[in-house]
Amino acid sequence: MVISVLGVVLPLVSSLILFFSDYNVPYQLWEEQMENIVSNVINTAKQNKATLLFPENNYAYGNIDKPITETTVPLPSTKKGELRLRLVNSLKKASERNDCKVIIVHLPDFFGPNVTNALLNQFSKKQFTTNL
Repeated sequence: MVISVLGVVLPLVSSLILFFSDYNVPYQLWEEQMENIVSNVINTAKQNKATLLFPENNYAYGNIDKPITETTVPLPSTKKGELRLRLVNSLKKASERNDCKVIIVHLPDFFGPNVTNALLNQFSKKQFTTNL
């Protein structure tokens, strides 16, 4: 299943400089699929010499009662948070290895077809309906 994601992504980014990765799966599939998906996204960006723009949620910060800044240390308090921190760390390592440039945008709410209050939901919906 993840290989099909890579198969679909490669033709879409072969001529792009910036690769916006907004692919996500339902929560119950995160543990099983997200690390492979992010690995494929990194490989796709690397193969295409693209900068990877990766929107991320705030689960890795755990229960925090102050504003999150650039210097806030992630302290996940759930399995979801631990997984999301692993994903971010794999993106940072890819950048450190010069596999690809990575921009991680932390947003308080994820987006997708069933999320109506998320910041990027309308952007994603417009892009997919316009470019299909």
